[in-house]
Amino acid sequence: MNPKLRKKQDARRHIQTVTSKTTNTKTPFAQARLTSLDVFRGITIALMILVNNPGGATYYSFLQHANWNGWTVADLVFPFFIFILGAAIPFAFTSKLDQGTSKKRLLARVAR
Repeated sequence: MNPKLRKKQDARRHIQTVTSKTTNTKTPFAQARLTSLDVFRGITIALMILVNNPGGATYYSFLQHANWNGWTVADLVFPFFIFILGAAIPFAFTSKLDQGTSKKRLLARVAR
């Protein structure tokens, strides 16, 4: 067999072995992630940083909070963040229950 072809086949076999090992050994943390929620969280935090520190003396109008009537993008950052927190609660509770925490202990921790 051609040595170059054999080298490519060995490399492919190694890549397949590595990917199959990584996909079969998932941690419980990685299984419970919701990608869309993580992306939305990242966008919201980036927007939060941009609103709080726009990078100069001049501002884009949508990065300033509305005076009283109306809203801008800056006014949506906090509600987005609260929505993300609410959407993540069922995932956190399920994770804790899967780890063996009792419902009574979990609710006591929430009440604290």
